[in-house]
Amino acid sequence: MSEDLMNFELPVERSSIIKVIGIGGGGSNAVNHMF
Repeated sequence: MSEDLMNFELPVERSSIIKVIGIGGGGSNAVNHMF
């Protein structure tokens, strides 16, 4: 859930970086929510 909060704080361009981190941390579901 903390990944979602970070996504809102950072610009859209940086959300792609969080997307990769989410997959690495097993938060692939959070990535699907971003898109």
